[in-house]
Amino acid sequence: MDFAALLGYETKAPSTRKIGFRENDKIVIRGVEYRSQGRSTLGVALKGVDNNGIEFFTYSDLRDMLDDPDRPLVLHRNFYRTESSRDPSKQFGLTSLPVKRQEAIIKKEMWCRAAIQWEENIRRRRAAALNTEDKPPLFSAMSPYSLAREIPDIRKSLEARLNSLFADGATYKTKASLEPPGPRTLAGWVSTFKANDRNPLALYDHYQSTRREYFPPDVLMLLKAALKKGLSETDPNLAALHVGLEKAVKDLNDRDSNRYKTPSYECFRERWHKIPEYIRVAARKGKQAAMDEYSAVNRGRDVLRPLEVVEMDEYKTDLQSLLVDVGIWEKMTPLERSKVKRTRIWITAAICVATRCIVGLKVHVRPPRLASALATIEMTTIDKTAIAKAAGCVTPWAQFGSAEQFSFDSAAWLASRPLRLVVNDLGADFFLPASGDPSMRGTIERWFKTLGHLLFNFFDGRTWSSIDERGEYNSVKKANVLAETLAHCIIRFVVDGYHNREHDGLWMSTPLQRWKELEAEWGVLPEPDDDSRREMFGIPFEARLGRHGIRKIGLNYNSRQIRDLFKNNSKARVLCKLDRFDIFAISVWTGEGWVKVPCQYPELQGVSLLKFVATCEKLRLFNRENAAASRQAFLDTMAYLEHQPELIRMSAEMISPLWDDTDLARLDRALDRGWTLDDKLPDTSIPGDGPWRPSDDFFEILGISRVVYAKPPKELEKLPPTRPSPKEQKQDRMPQKTKRSRAAEPPEQITSTPEDHGSSSSDGSRNSISTMFDEKD
Repeated sequence: MDFAALLGYETKAPSTRKIGFRENDKIVIRGVEYRSQGRSTLGVALKGVDNNGIEFFTYSDLRDMLDDPDRPLVLHRNFYRTESSRDPSKQFGLTSLPVKRQEAIIKKEMWCRAAIQWEENIRRRRAAALNTEDKPPLFSAMSPYSLAREIPDIRKSLEARLNSLFADGATYKTKASLEPPGPRTLAGWVSTFKANDRNPLALYDHYQSTRREYFPPDVLMLLKAALKKGLSETDPNLAALHVGLEKAVKDLNDRDSNRYKTPSYECFRERWHKIPEYIRVAARKGKQAAMDEYSAVNRGRDVLRPLEVVEMDEYKTDLQSLLVDVGIWEKMTPLERSKVKRTRIWITAAICVATRCIVGLKVHVRPPRLASALATIEMTTIDKTAIAKAAGCVTPWAQFGSAEQFSFDSAAWLASRPLRLVVNDLGADFFLPASGDPSMRGTIERWFKTLGHLLFNFFDGRTWSSIDERGEYNSVKKANVLAETLAHCIIRFVVDGYHNREHDGLWMSTPLQRWKELEAEWGVLPEPDDDSRREMFGIPFEARLGRHGIRKIGLNYNSRQIRDLFKNNSKARVLCKLDRFDIFAISVWTGEGWVKVPCQYPELQGVSLLKFVATCEKLRLFNRENAAASRQAFLDTMAYLEHQPELIRMSAEMISPLWDDTDLARLDRALDRGWTLDDKLPDTSIPGDGPWRPSDDFFEILGISRVVYAKPPKELEKLPPTRPSPKEQKQDRMPQKTKRSRAAEPPEQITSTPEDHGSSSSDGSRNSISTMFDEKD
C-alpha cells in the first residue's frame, strides 16, 4: 500500500515518454536479442533474432525496464547497419533525362514499333495469301535492304495514325518531325530495341560533344588569356578586351609570319558568357560574396525524428556583465562597484534540428574548452526540469535522450579525441562540417541571433555586432547586470519563452509542441544509464590502490575486483571517474573494462559532490580536530541542506562550474582528513538555525572567488606573496647591512577583511558555481 499517496504527499508521476527504436538497432531484453518491427500508439513490436517471433511491449513496460537498477533492457545502436551500395546498372526513367533526349528516344521508339508492326502485318498477309503471286515480298525489321523498300510506306502509315489523334482534323505540325531515318540506322535501332526487351531507355545514345577546337593552339592561348583578364575586380569592358586580343594576334602574325584569324567580337562574347556566372562574380566580388549569392536556400536538413541531428556551438554574448556575487554587490559602495570586472560571458548550446528545442545549455565565464563541450553533451542526456525550476521557470525542461548525430564546429577541443570517444560511446555519429562556413550549422547559428535580438535588448551594456553599429556607446560603463542574473534570464528565456514561441521554421508551431508531436510519432532513444554516464562524463583522476581500496575526498571505495587488483600488484595505479551528481560510487578501469566501485557509506547514494562538500563544511569535518560525526547528525544535515534554496540554486549550475581533475585534486586536499561516521557519538549537531548561507570556508574549499576585480585592490597588492621567490630567499639568508638612523620605524601593520580575501582564492581559482566565477587571471 502506498502510504505516501494516502497521506497526500507528492509522489513521482508516472512517465509518459514514448520510446522508439531504429531499424538497425539491437535490443537485448534479459538476454534475448530483438530487432524493431515498428511501433504504434500503444507500444513497440520487437522481433526475436533467433526464433523470429514477434512480441509487443508497451511504453510503460519499456520505461519500467529502463528505470530498473538491474537494467534488463540494453540497446546497441546501429548494430545491424551495413553500408548500402548503388547498383551501377540501375537505370532511371525518361523523366530524369533532358527534354531533347526524351524527344529523341520517343521518336526512335515510335519508328521501332512501327517497323516491328509492319513486319508482323506482312507476315500475316503472306500467311493469308492463297497464291504465291499475291504474297508480299519477305520483310525483316532488322534488315536494311527490306527497310529501304518499305520505309516510305511505314512513314505514310505513321502520318495517318498521328493525324487521326487530333480532334480538329489538323495534321502533324511539321513534315521534318517525321523525317525517316536511314535504313541501316533504323535496323540498328530495332535490333537494340528487341535485344533489351523493348525497353525505350536502351535507345539512349551516349554521344558526347567531341567537336574539334576551331582556333590553333597559339590563338587559343591568347583567347584564354584575354578572358582571364576579364575575371578581375576591375570588371573591364569586353570591347576593350577584344581590342587587346586583336593586337596580340596581329603581333603574333607579324613575329612568326602566320596568317591566324582573329576571333570575332561575337565569338569572344560567346566564350565569355560560357564561363559560369558564379566564377565571374567570385572574381569580381570575392568567393564569399559569390557563395552568398548562389548558395542554395532551403529549409535545411531533412530530419524527422527528435534528436536525430543535434547541432552544437559556442557564442560570446554581446552584453557586458559584472563578475560579482549578488549578496556582495548589494553591500558594495559605488567606488567598489566601479572596480568590479566587466566581461562578456560565453554560451555553449545544443539544439535539436527537428524540433528546434534547446537540449543543452551551459553559461560560463571562461572561454569554451573541452570541459564545456562535454558538460553540454551531458545535458542532452538528462532531465533538466530541476535546473528550470531553480531558475524560476514554469515550463518543464524534459527534452533529453540519446542523439543520433552531433554536428560540431571545427574548434580544436570539439575535434579532440576525448570528445570523439564520448560521442562514439553514446552511439551517435560524429559530423564535423567545413570550417569557416556557418551555414553548415545554420540552425544553431540562427538561434544565437534570435537570442541576442529578443533577450539582450532589455539590458544596458550591449556591445552590438560591430564597432560601426555600436558607435560612441560605452558598453563597459553602461554595464549593470550581474553575470548570475544574466544566466537566470537566459535559462528562463529558453525554457519559458523560446520553447513556447511560434517558430517560422516549424510552420508556426512551438518547439515544445513539435517535440511532443515527434516524440509521439517516432519516439526518443533512451538515455544512457547511470554507470555509462559516469564512465563517459565523470571527472577523471588517477589513484593508487591500498588496503582500504581507493581513497578520494575522504571516502574509501572498495570492491572484490579492487581487492584482487591490489593482491596482484600492490603499487598499481588505476584510472578512475567520479560522477559529480552521485559520489556514492566511482568507475575504475581494470584493463579489461570499467568496474563500478561503491564507497563504505551507503547513506551517500544519490548525494552530489556539492551537497557533500556543504555537509562537511556544516559539520566542520574538514578540520582534523573534528574529523568524526554521528551518523544521525550527518543524515539530518543532508536532509536540512536538501531543501535550502541557496544550495538548490548553486546545484543547478547556472554559471557552470565545469569541473575537471584539477578542481577534484583541490577538493581532495581539503577533505582528505580521514573523517568517519561514528554511531557512538551523541547526536548534538542537528541543524535548524534558519536558512543556510555558504560561508567563507565553503568558498575556500571549492577554491573560488565571489568577486573578480578589473584590477587587484591596493590592500591585496601590499600583502606579501604566499611563497617568496628564489632570489628573495637568497637575500633573506644574506647578512643585512645596518644603516644609521635616528629610530627604527615599526613595520606597517596591514589588515584585511574577509571580503578583501574573498576576491582571490588561495590556489588561483579556475572554477565557478552559481555565484562563483571562473575568470582566469
